Amino acid sequence: MEQSKESKHLSRSDVQQKIESNIIDRISRRPSGGFRITINRDQNNELKLMESAKIKVDFIGVDGAGKTVLGEIFVRQGKFLSGQKHKIANDVLKLISYRKENPEVRLIVIIGCGIHGDKSVDIDAFTELEKSNSSLSKAIKAWDIELVHEYLTGDEFRNLSEAVSNQKKGIKV
Repeated sequence: MEQSKESKHLSRSDVQQKIESNIIDRISRRPSGGFRITINRDQNNELKLMESAKIKVDFIGVDGAGKTVLGEIFVRQGKFLSGQKHKIANDVLKLISYRKENPEVRLIVIIGCGIHGDKSVDIDAFTELEKSNSSLSKAIKAWDIELVHEYLTGDEFRNLSEAVSNQKKGIKV
């Protein structure tokens, strides 16, 4: 069966990327008293590393004290799978490599999980990184990378659930 040009495989993570974008928007709009970062949406988010290598981060911004902030965002339901842990570890390595040359930069990893106001939905992904004794968790703490939990909206959670289910089935739309 031939696939139309308009169809795409759901493992492309379009839903996750949209949720990450929503999280960035929410963080940018918060009152100055809360966890807020002014993010330049027009910026490419690509940075030079060690004069020749390039890295790309999910966001670059400025905090209330005027400090540059680099960050990565991950959205998840339940615990991380091993491939997702490798992705986070790779992104953490990217962040700490940049900090080696730029010690003043603030580094943040945001985990989007759970539903705001719904205690029945777990936040295992965040708890796993925050409290485990894994080498990844220890590296996050040792390099002073801020680990931030961000709840999803009900719609985001439902969309993520559907996308993850379809990805597992390999469904094409």
